[in-house]
Amino acid sequence: MRGRFTTVLRATFAGVGGAALAAALVTPSGASAVAAPASSGSAGSAGSAAASSESPNPWIKKSGLPPAAAKRLQAAIDAQLAAHGGTQISPYEVAYHGDDVVMVFANPVTGALPTDSANRSETRQPTRPGRPGAAATLAPLTTSYRYGCPYNGTTGWTCFYQNIDFNHYSCGGTGSCGDGGRMLEFTTCGTQDLSAYGFSGQTTSWVNNTSAYVTVYDVNNALLWSESPGSASSYVGSGDNDRADNFWLIC
Repeated sequence: MRGRFTTVLRATFAGVGGAALAAALVTPSGASAVAAPASSGSAGSAGSAAASSESPNPWIKKSGLPPAAAKRLQAAIDAQLAAHGGTQISPYEVAYHGDDVVMVFANPVTGALPTDSANRSETRQPTRPGRPGAAATLAPLTTSYRYGCPYNGTTGWTCFYQNIDFNHYSCGGTGSCGDGGRMLEFTTCGTQDLSAYGFSGQTTSWVNNTSAYVTVYDVNNALLWSESPGSASSYVGSGDNDRADNFWLIC
């Protein structure tokens, strides 16, 4: 499989990487000001100055977090959007290619990945063809989560975690293990370049909730590990840690 995979072209994306995103989670970000237009009257100047402050991002309020924590979370998401594009679809998620690729951010207070319908897109999206074992449906299916990685009756996702133990899952969302980290999930068959989402050299644990095999490679397309259907690893090992660059979901 390694030889077959080396023909895949890799794209290089410049911008903010995992370190900047992690810094954003621990550094509060206040609203920035924009220059007020010139005005001839003092009252007009005061009104312009008041209007110059940016309106709060609506996702900050929807997160339900304390204001400072909500701003830290949004700052991390803003950094991801600025560096790698995508669309914010919930207080915790950035989606690519519809919802075939989703980056999920942990709760900055508890360190846990959200699994509720308000904050995870899988609980609101109908299943679509093109995913392993998927068939078209007219309504969303009930979604379950294994270590924060989703699956339902017809669709599974394969997930890559930034930290050990599925982003410190065993800490139980107590916040005692830090901010948790990011998780990147996929549903589409074929090859994927993790650098396209700022996740090259970031993976420490993984879950494969699909019915297909996954093979993972480093930046030189050397095979790192293989994932059988329904398998998981809480730690990839010191030799493979933070080396995953691309993978093949074989279906």
